Amino acid sequence: MEEQIVDTEDIFGSLSVSKILVAAIETLGEIAIPTSVFLNAATEDKELQVDYNSDNQIFTFKIKANNGAELDNDQLITDFE
Repeated sequence: MEEQIVDTEDIFGSLSVSKILVAAIETLGEIAIPTSVFLNAATEDKELQVDYNSDNQIFTFKIKANNGAELDNDQLITDFE
């Protein structure tokens, strides 16, 4: 298989929740989410951290710990490496 050169700025610019969810489900096969977690996710401010490792061309997504600060929409996707 030929290795593809990735322009990470283009990828970060096109990130969306639906693309992240589809990629996660394709990677994991399925994701089971309890109703209480799903409902709380919609009512609590969370900050998504996205890291990119250019050596192995892998994205890592995680929720940052809440430090109590209010977030705006421009801060929801951060920490590009």
